[in-house]
Amino acid sequence: RLSHGTAEQVYLLLRVALAHHLVQAGTTSPLLLDDVTVQADSKRTLQLLEWLHELSRDQQVVLFAQQSLVADWARQNLIEPQDAVVELSPVAVD
Repeated sequence: RLSHGTAEQVYLLLRVALAHHLVQAGTTSPLLLDDVTVQADSKRTLQLLEWLHELSRDQQVVLFAQQSLVADWARQNLIEPQDAVVELSPVAVD
């Protein structure tokens, strides 16, 4: 009964909670996330990015994204050395 975007955001929250639950006390697990904002509108995308950035203070977060909004946000808000933006070159597909 949820929209696809809302369901995807709930799944993201569950994955983060599960990652926290499964690690031993005092340790963290990196989060590898692929296009978790693709179903969100621009306002929710920015909120998710801010939240993920907060999470990255305590654990490594690797986010793969293809949206220009995400790339623009990353360029403006991520600061080295604690953060990094790696832009991959497009690959031609025959």
